Amino acid sequence: MQVDDTGISSWERASRELNAEFGGNRLMHCHHLNGQRLSLGFSSVSACTAATHGKGTPEICAYADSGIVAEDCYGGLARIIRGNQEEDGPCTGCRFLVETLLPAEFTAEFFSEVSIHNFDGCNSACVYCPGSEGTLPVKYEATCDHEVFFGRLLSEGVIRQGETVVPWGGAEPTTLQTFEETCEFFVSNRISQVINTSGIKFSPGIERALHQRLATVQVSVDSGTEETFRSVKRNRHYHEVWGNIQRYAETGGHVSVKYILLSLNSDPEEVEVFIERCLAAGVRTVNISADARAIFDRPEDVDPITEKELVAAASIYHLAIKNGMEAVIGDIWTPEQRMAVASGGKAAVLSDQVAELTAHVAVLAGEIAASAGREDSLRQLVTAFEESLSWRLTGPVRAASRFVRRSGVVSNRTPGP
Repeated sequence: MQVDDTGISSWERASRELNAEFGGNRLMHCHHLNGQRLSLGFSSVSACTAATHGKGTPEICAYADSGIVAEDCYGGLARIIRGNQEEDGPCTGCRFLVETLLPAEFTAEFFSEVSIHNFDGCNSACVYCPGSEGTLPVKYEATCDHEVFFGRLLSEGVIRQGETVVPWGGAEPTTLQTFEETCEFFVSNRISQVINTSGIKFSPGIERALHQRLATVQVSVDSGTEETFRSVKRNRHYHEVWGNIQRYAETGGHVSVKYILLSLNSDPEEVEVFIERCLAAGVRTVNISADARAIFDRPEDVDPITEKELVAAASIYHLAIKNGMEAVIGDIWTPEQRMAVASGGKAAVLSDQVAELTAHVAVLAGEIAASAGREDSLRQLVTAFEESLSWRLTGPVRAASRFVRRSGVVSNRTPGP
């Protein structure tokens, strides 16, 4: 760690300068700009991946082979914060940019999350993924040495062992040529990872991270039967994927299996077989969502999401709970909503509509649970549902929850809000 004559590191000095300029003031601000999160892109780092204004996330600074420099990082944050005080700032229009009274010292002491998005390539061709139709120029290679990049952050003290989390995003991490080495680096330095993988390629690095309780792993299977798996995932590795899921689950670490619903995979028998496969593999968590992105590129293949898909989502939730698994409800998108977001249009407004549609799944799951005689499951569902959507909990969501409780779908003994 480089320090000046007074023993202050360059990162601490840059942080102090940021606090001196903005701390204690009432500004248009977002918590992502507190110097606690970084997103590593192909040539630069940004503050988040959660922008809802359709303009992309603002760039903090470019990075060199050796990583990022404190002055550039905090200087970039200062530039963004100043810009956000103008009428058309870099974050203007994003729902997370709100008027805020900043504490005198608002910057975080370290980066709690640094996500990786600077690589491309996948070993699957999922029907709902636009990236499956083409790839960026850099395939299976990252645009920097991750060990060097994160090693510098670690030596500077701005990421911390046991506290910083690194999510992998953007492509299939196990296809990256240096993934196993990078995974080993993170495990050796007690840095947790969030890994979304196709499950096609077994990774010893993932297995070790799970054993050490230093990874959360999610595999998107999106099917119950092999035939539907081939239609949705467009590869022939059904048995390998479930075998690898079981190997990961046997570590006792956090492994979840995701089911992205669309018209190709929402038949009742698919749902039932999916739950059976999860139980056989020892899976303890399922993640349910619905996504209509596939219709943008292949309208002849995929119909818009209908009530059938919502019922399937609710059925998965109910069957998972019934069989002792944890069930998480993710976003439920209609084609119109996804199209608007893709075109940079009404993302902030649509997020409320997505929450309302997701609430409808909660209603349906409550009805299914009641018909099966499980009077306690609705309360479990509403609690999990509200927790998973806490940052975008809207009027329609609360209204849906209250409606279910009042409607006689469950026993009057179920406590209300």
